[in-house]
Amino acid sequence: MAKKTAFITGCSAGGVGYALAELLAGKGYRVIATMRSPEKGKGLEDAARTNGWDLRVVKLDVRDDA
Repeated sequence: MAKKTAFITGCSAGGVGYALAELLAGKGYRVIATMRSPEKGKGLEDAARTNGWDLRVVKLDVRDDA
């Protein structure tokens, strides 16, 4: 069976997206954790390395400035 992938926005430290990324990565999902400031994702990257999670932090801004 193929590994499920979760694409999560708003994963900066301390938020709901951050918690969801940790939860799903811990359950074996491949997680793409997005945020405007990737440096705020260091905790997620560290946890992924420590726990062997398939998690990547990616810079993404979904705001609409129009």
